[in-house]
Amino acid sequence: ATATTDGATRWRRVETDENAEIAFVAFDVSVAKKASSSRMAIVGSGIGGKTLRAYDLMSGELAWEDAAYGDAAPSEDVAAEMATHRDVKGDIDLLFVRGNVESSDKMVTLTRGEVVMRSKTTGETDWRATIRDEAPNAKWTRVFFGSDGVIVYALGRDRESNAPCAASI
Repeated sequence: ATATTDGATRWRRVETDENAEIAFVAFDVSVAKKASSSRMAIVGSGIGGKTLRAYDLMSGELAWEDAAYGDAAPSEDVAAEMATHRDVKGDIDLLFVRGNVESSDKMVTLTRGEVVMRSKTTGETDWRATIRDEAPNAKWTRVFFGSDGVIVYALGRDRESNAPCAASI
């Protein structure tokens, strides 16, 4: 993190494990009046964003770490194939839940056809849904709430036909 006033480095994190390749980064700093405990940087790393880490934006401290989806890690051959044909930000999305005080601590992640709602400050899972069976060849890319704020939707495309795919959770 760099200070906006003088450009000085405030904190820096270097991950040295095998899952250190960054798949995505999301920041939740939407409301300046929020308590600093709710200001988090969520980092997905490893193939397909397998590892999620949450860092406190003010201190840089690791708040929690967890697996983004429930599948076992791919074999070395499958991992190499995925790396060769991988799209930028493929099969990964993150949505911070907005609204009342209870829901403002929540986030929804979409990784490899698995949608998970969890606490952004603790990483504790509220629920998990697998949608990849609905369209086995789909590359799921976006997750969002409907206008009612209750139903979660996922969007993607079939990898072979390029036809659109959608699921409601």
